[in-house]
Amino acid sequence: MVDYNKPATTYDEQIELLKKRNLVIEDENTAKKYLKSIGYFRLSGYWLTLCKSKDNFKNGASFNQIINIYDTDAELKKLLFGLLEDIEINYRTIISHAFAFHYSPVDHYNKQNFVKEDWYDRWAATFEESVKRAIKRNELFVKHYNQKYEKIFPIWTALEMSSFGDLSKFYNNLKPDMKKIIAKETIGFSSIYLENWLYVLSVIRNMCGHNSRLYDRRLNIKPKLTKKEITKISNSSLFSVLVICRKVSLQEGSWQSFYENILRIRNENRDGIDWKLYGFPENWKEYLSDE
Repeated sequence: MVDYNKPATTYDEQIELLKKRNLVIEDENTAKKYLKSIGYFRLSGYWLTLCKSKDNFKNGASFNQIINIYDTDAELKKLLFGLLEDIEINYRTIISHAFAFHYSPVDHYNKQNFVKEDWYDRWAATFEESVKRAIKRNELFVKHYNQKYEKIFPIWTALEMSSFGDLSKFYNNLKPDMKKIIAKETIGFSSIYLENWLYVLSVIRNMCGHNSRLYDRRLNIKPKLTKKEITKISNSSLFSVLVICRKVSLQEGSWQSFYENILRIRNENRDGIDWKLYGFPENWKEYLSDE
C-alpha cells in the first residue's frame, strides 16, 4: 500500500495555496469561513471547471465564482429532492392501487405475480428488514398490522415502507400487463420508459440526499429519451433528468413550483455558472414549460 504523506494544512495555508494557483480571493475572511464550514476537499469538486490545468486557475477565476457554483448546486439539489419526494409518493400510491385491484391487496406475497423470482426474493427480504426497523421506531400503523393481522401487510402499507429504489425494483419486476396498466395511467406510453425513469430518479434522489455534486456531472445511469430528444439533449446530463421529471410528475403545482424556481435561478445570472455543464440547451424552456 502506498503511504499517504501529504500534511494537513491550516485554513490560512489553503488560502495562500489557492492564491498561488492564480485564484482571485476577494475577501480572505469570507473565504476562510467557507473553508471552515464546507471544506477544501468538497469545494475542490466545484472549481474544476475554473481551472486551465490541475494546479492552475484560469485568469479571472475567483473564490466568489466557486461559491456561486456551490450554492447553486446545493439549491438545485434541495429543489430536486422535494420534487422527487412528491413523485415517489405519487407512484407508491398509483402502483399499490393498481396492483391491489389487478390482483388483491395481499398478492405481493405471491411471487408468481412477478417476473424474476430472485428479484422478488431480494425485495421481500428488504421489506422484512423495513418492517423490523419500523417496529423498533414504534410506528403505530406497523404495530396495528403486526398485531391484528399477524404480520400481513397490504400492498399500500408494504410500498409505504419501501424506499424509492425498492419501489423502482418492485415495478420493474411486475408482469408486463401490470406494468402497461400503470404506465398508461401515468406517463401515457410504453412501460419501458417508466421502468428506466423510476430507476434513474431513485438514483438521483440518493445523490441529492447524500449531497453529491450535480454540476458538470456525467451520469452513469442514463434516462431513456425519445429519438427526437436524444439528438438534442445529452442523456448523461442533469437536464435530461429534469426532462423526465416533467413527464412523470403527476402534481401540476409541484412541477410548476419547481420550474418557476429554475427560471428564477437562471434569471439571476450568477457569476461563474455555465448552464451547459448541467446540460441545458439554448431552447431549454421548450422542454420544461408549455410557454
